Amino acid sequence: MRTLFLFLSLLCSGALLAQEGRTVSIAGGARRDAAADASWTLRSGTRLLLRSNAEDAARNVATLKRSALKKKGTLVLTYTPGEAMPGWERTITLYTGADQDLQRQTGNSFRLSHKALAAFAKGQKELHLYTMALPTDPNLRSTIRVRRVHLATIKFL
Repeated sequence: MRTLFLFLSLLCSGALLAQEGRTVSIAGGARRDAAADASWTLRSGTRLLLRSNAEDAARNVATLKRSALKKKGTLVLTYTPGEAMPGWERTITLYTGADQDLQRQTGNSFRLSHKALAAFAKGQKELHLYTMALPTDPNLRSTIRVRRVHLATIKFL
């Protein structure tokens, strides 16, 4: 019985796999999300549109004039993870307001020319950027649940 208790307490104090491939440490009874230190920035050309470190669909909104998309430039989202996750692959995806996948890029940054963004924005009031991390191991990939994380909403004026 004592061996079982020791095994269970050791298991609970170790790292657990969470929905996004993040580790949640339960040492000392306090839960700490390893991705809580993650941050991201959204830029249009040299203009900073958004800087955040928390998932909040109401706060993480950037406005962009359609006339700005006619100028030469690039939309760049740079994601900085809280800690390195070897063996995991991050994707950042652009969606329409109706949840249609428009553009998907792997890595910690997402780049899209203003010309391409203008084409995607045609007929749309807003576009959404989400990220998710998946393990590169196909066996592990098939056993976990993944939740996408909202990074930014781009509203067009």
